[in-house]
Amino acid sequence: ASNHIPGHSILNTQEGLFGALNKYSKRFGTSKLECFNVEKFKPTTWDLTNKKECEDFFKRLAKAEDDTMISFIKRVSIDSEGKETFRPVNEAEESNLMKLFDQGKKCGSVNESHYIEKFINNPLLVNGRKFEMRVYMLIASTHPFIAYYHDGHARVSPYKYDASAGEKGSMLSSYSEQ
Repeated sequence: ASNHIPGHSILNTQEGLFGALNKYSKRFGTSKLECFNVEKFKPTTWDLTNKKECEDFFKRLAKAEDDTMISFIKRVSIDSEGKETFRPVNEAEESNLMKLFDQGKKCGSVNESHYIEKFINNPLLVNGRKFEMRVYMLIASTHPFIAYYHDGHARVSPYKYDASAGEKGSMLSSYSEQ
């Protein structure tokens, strides 16, 4: 069955969902919406195809102080099932980005899709492992309002978490990477 809500596909990926939330918060501001602050439930994200965001990222990258800890992660692509190409931005990846974007001078001209997120080095863990929870809600009708809820599930990484190791397996709880 297909979804009959126009424009629903934007909500199927993290980039689409958080892009829409960012546009919403910029358009309406967060001061009027006390309960809505994207930064409270999602790390800062930079879309390197966007010139302004790309330039901001390279400024932040230049200020990153602690070389022993991962400060950023790079998501090359993510689909609606959570399958992703993901890399910690370690020294080698940082060097690749600096070369590809010519230290930020090519922002706006590189057509490859790169999303960078601020890495959370001290996440909430379950028995020393990263986890994620998924719940599901179906809005069947808006007039009258009818919604169905399902508890979903939790996914726990099989690897102990160690941010300093830069090991991808310990940083994810996705099925696609395990």
